Amino acid sequence: MEFTEAERRRMEAWRIAGPMLEQEKAERLRTMTEEEGRQSAERVMEAVPEWDGDTARQDSSGLLEQQRWFAKARGC
Repeated sequence: MEFTEAERRRMEAWRIAGPMLEQEKAERLRTMTEEEGRQSAERVMEAVPEWDGDTARQDSSGLLEQQRWFAKARGC
């Protein structure tokens, strides 16, 4: 497959930037407080229309429910 010069430059930029961005993400996650993690998770969950906002529910890990939401979002 042939790439244009612009595409080659873009791929090179991402080859350099990708690991740097991953390192930044890992550092942010490593230094995130429990409260910041909770708030971040709530922002993600608020994107799901069916979520009622009940963060106190502890009857399960929520993994199955989360997978159902992702499947719905994919249109499955």
